[in-house]
Amino acid sequence: MSKSGESPALLLRIYAQRIKNLDASEDLETDGILVLLTRNDLSATDLAPQEQRRLAELDEALVRRWRKVAKALPNPNFQDRLHWWWFLYEGPQVRERVQIEAIV
Repeated sequence: MSKSGESPALLLRIYAQRIKNLDASEDLETDGILVLLTRNDLSATDLAPQEQRRLAELDEALVRRWRKVAKALPNPNFQDRLHWWWFLYEGPQVRERVQIEAIV
């Protein structure tokens, strides 16, 4: 269960839909922030291995839309680089850098 009280499966469905919403958004700033906030909820949720795999797939979909996210949030308020999705304005490589740093 997440901090917001949503089940992991529901959060993943919400995250998937919010990522898709970026493609046809009429309000990219709002849709961008909503997808990032949903990703925050997922980062604080215990996920089963299958859910972790689904999250990785969805994260790839989000990274492919990094330019749209960059338009929505050019200046993040977060300092924690582990929340890499708030730093997508730097480009898709930001996720990979965080993953490499986590291994070291």
